[in-house]
Amino acid sequence: MKKYRNYVLILIMATLAVIIYTTLDGPQNSTLYNAAADFSIEDTASIDRIFIADRNGKTIDVKRTEHTWMVNDQYEAREYFIKLLLTTIHDMTVKAPVSKSRYNNVIKFLATTGKKVEIYQGGNKPSKVFYVGTPNQNHTGTYMILEDSDRPYLVHIEGFRGFLTPRFSVLESDWKSNVIFKHKYDQISEIKVEQPESPSKGFMIKKKDGKFLLYSSEGKEKKGWDELKLNQYVKLFEELNFESWKDSKEQTFVDSIKNETPLEIYSVTDINGAKTSIRTYRKFDLDPRYVDPEAVEDIDRMYGIFNEEYLVVVQYYSFDPFNQEIDYFFETPN
Repeated sequence: MKKYRNYVLILIMATLAVIIYTTLDGPQNSTLYNAAADFSIEDTASIDRIFIADRNGKTIDVKRTEHTWMVNDQYEAREYFIKLLLTTIHDMTVKAPVSKSRYNNVIKFLATTGKKVEIYQGGNKPSKVFYVGTPNQNHTGTYMILEDSDRPYLVHIEGFRGFLTPRFSVLESDWKSNVIFKHKYDQISEIKVEQPESPSKGFMIKKKDGKFLLYSSEGKEKKGWDELKLNQYVKLFEELNFESWKDSKEQTFVDSIKNETPLEIYSVTDINGAKTSIRTYRKFDLDPRYVDPEAVEDIDRMYGIFNEEYLVVVQYYSFDPFNQEIDYFFETPN
């Protein structure tokens, strides 16, 4: 009798396992791990191009060059976003097959809103093509399907709670580098800092005979400055990033910002003569606390005009170390 009860118990458990497997987003098994290998790529170092397109005609084409990645053959790519996507492609695994009850809806959404992803590992033919869809109900996975397949899967990254769709963005502003200055110390030829509201407080730092020297805003060489402070200041320009692009703003808005008096103007010229600059401006936002919203100054952020053309958002916190006047370099005010 006891043996019979054991057989019944085993039969019930086996039946439940089949039901769970066929109706729920259940755990992985060896078959699912094999499927995961179809989506992920182990050798991401061999990837030299990733093309992403949505159903509305927006596309992102990132290509590896000798020293960096380029976006749509025009902009240097944001290093963080490239690393994030390559890590995603390497780490993503199948969480579960799509249940029968959800199959039709998932296929429909993949067909109408899915993003096509082509991965290249040398040559003109993609080594892998798949479609990225929406997350599941509790946002613990993302529906995906391989090209020429009729079987979608719920894909995730183990240990990460969230969905992967945003990592396959088709917004150019997500991909473009947000670097303002990235100059090695010995590659800098000149730094110019202008204070338009107090011009005499601006200054220039120029390299002469391999040494950086301090000049007034009018170009007069100064004496008695602190060499350590000056060299530390130059090193700040090894890296400075802005927070975000503002590509969505109308040109009339950009022009209105340009017509304002800048807070500061920073420019760096490297030893090859290439110049990079940014102008900072006060940023005002409508305060939603008022019935009739009024513009209030943003105390954390400024607008910036990058290289005389692009509108970006920058943080006071990032710029505070750069925002110095010429007297800063003297132990006592000059």
